[in-house]
Amino acid sequence: MKDSELELVREQLSAGRQALLAAIEGLSDAQAAFKPSPETWSVLECVEHVAVSERQMLTMIERAEIAEGQQPPSLDRDRSFVCRAGDRARKFSAPDSARPKSRFATLEDARRKFLENRERTLAFVEQSPENLRERRLVHPIAGPIDAYCCLLLIAAHPSRHAAQILEIRSRAAFPK
Repeated sequence: MKDSELELVREQLSAGRQALLAAIEGLSDAQAAFKPSPETWSVLECVEHVAVSERQMLTMIERAEIAEGQQPPSLDRDRSFVCRAGDRARKFSAPDSARPKSRFATLEDARRKFLENRERTLAFVEQSPENLRERRLVHPIAGPIDAYCCLLLIAAHPSRHAAQILEIRSRAAFPK
């Protein structure tokens, strides 16, 4: 990766981690389990989803294959991609493998798994000597993208769900 690409990924990985951790700060397990409605996720389910998705997307990057005919990199396009990824105005359905399935008993368990997976992602970024722009994969939501853009999705994803958590916390029925 170029220095500018590496800097953007590091910046976004840090921002995403900070946003998610700030959104769940001080929550009890009862608060984390609150669901605004039967069809929406709880805070715990949001964090579970983020933790599981991060691991799945990193695996996709690690398995991505080299492809010809890549678009030339553009830092402006990358920043725009990150902004769109965090936009809560557009709703998406998570793939079944990334949907919450009560994998974690407590918010702390889910938080720890998220941080463990984020550390693994950071280690990958620091050790990845290859050009991730040359590797292609099919993301279940974004479609065909290069591995670098998938890394940007990993970075931005927690911020998207941090906004969702803040929406949950702002509900009048949210436990105090």
